[in-house]
Amino acid sequence: MQAILKNDVQQPNPSRKKHPLGLYMLFATEAWERFSYYGMRAILVLYLTATVVKGGLGVDKSTAMGIYGFFTGAVYITPMIGGYLTDRFIGRRLAITIGGILMALGNFSLFASQSLTALYIGLGLLIIGNGFFKPNISTIVGDLYEDNDPRRDGAFTIFYMGINVGAFFAPLIVGLMSYKYGFLTAAIGMIVGQLVFNLLGNRYLGDIGKEPTGKPEVTAGDRVTSELRMRIISGMIESGTILSENKLAADFGVSRSPIREALKILASENIIRLERMGAVVIGLTEKEYAEIYDVRLLIETFVFERLVRMDTNELVMELSKILEMMKISIKYRDADEFSNQDVIFHETIIRSINHSYILMIWDNLKSVMESLILLSMRSRFKEKYEDFTRIINNHQLYIDAIKTKDRDLMIKSLHKNFDDVQEKVEDLWMSQQMLSKGVEQEND
Repeated sequence: MQAILKNDVQQPNPSRKKHPLGLYMLFATEAWERFSYYGMRAILVLYLTATVVKGGLGVDKSTAMGIYGFFTGAVYITPMIGGYLTDRFIGRRLAITIGGILMALGNFSLFASQSLTALYIGLGLLIIGNGFFKPNISTIVGDLYEDNDPRRDGAFTIFYMGINVGAFFAPLIVGLMSYKYGFLTAAIGMIVGQLVFNLLGNRYLGDIGKEPTGKPEVTAGDRVTSELRMRIISGMIESGTILSENKLAADFGVSRSPIREALKILASENIIRLERMGAVVIGLTEKEYAEIYDVRLLIETFVFERLVRMDTNELVMELSKILEMMKISIKYRDADEFSNQDVIFHETIIRSINHSYILMIWDNLKSVMESLILLSMRSRFKEKYEDFTRIINNHQLYIDAIKTKDRDLMIKSLHKNFDDVQEKVEDLWMSQQMLSKGVEQEND
């Protein structure tokens, strides 16, 4: 008993461990960025409406408020684009630096010239810079800790204190100056924050945030599996083709180990048959393609019926975020990312009911389904780009159906998203309703 008590006394409480010094470096960076932002924002409308003689632009009040409203709204929209580009291409640390430099240049533009042209250039740079900066610095705070670290909540409290400190002092200091030098002060504040971040980043953050996170590291086995699956499903490798381990290893520039790993996975999906030192391609027939969509329709019909009796507010919010990412993917004509977000959209719906056997079926279906969707989207991006308006509207209909829990709207959304199996929707929907009623009666 004494030994147990001794161990309890000696065991350190993880919540009492000190925070990493990187947190305080991020605190200072964010405080200076908020000083810059709120300092500039505090004098923006005054600058717009003041007469030219007094150092302003002489804009009427309604126009000034319109410009101000657009600016404050846009800085909350661009982080979605900045976050997407960061995750896919540039990494968080570089994004913060790019954002900081753009915002400093934006304030310098307002300082350098008392004109509408300089105003629009300056505000444009501030909006774009904020899109790179805002979504990334708080994410790095979270990256300093493990998922279950009890210090994480306290870390964000400290970090947000930096926001409040910068926001508090900014209007007090900038307000003492003329408009011109107020913008210069805001620019200097941004530069100080960037100096803190870039001079101390390597020391206190290590490799955190250096690499894009939206593209997870792919093993050689995963790469071979994905590429072979795509070639087989697309028909590039025909049914009956013999796959040699040695030839595949030479084609992909890898050893035979990842080739064997890939062949085992594809054999489990029944698109190849393993043979000694290789495999034979089975492929998928038209009937099997149709059956895959039948199963997917069955799953989503089942899930919709369950969602009628659930609180779906959080699900609707999450789906709306994914839909925005899909729109961004369309804008950048990124078929691979659009397909990825499309799968995530439907998977989020399916996982929301937390049904273990439905998830098991989905997980077995997912790899082949991803390939089918990707092939379809790549083709549409090249040949039917305008069709993506319809696809986005169909997904919005999904969200509306889940939000309102309107069964008729749900059936309509299924019609829109499974337009090649129209006649099966009502039958499946009615079967799910009958099944649900039977379960409810048994529970009563």
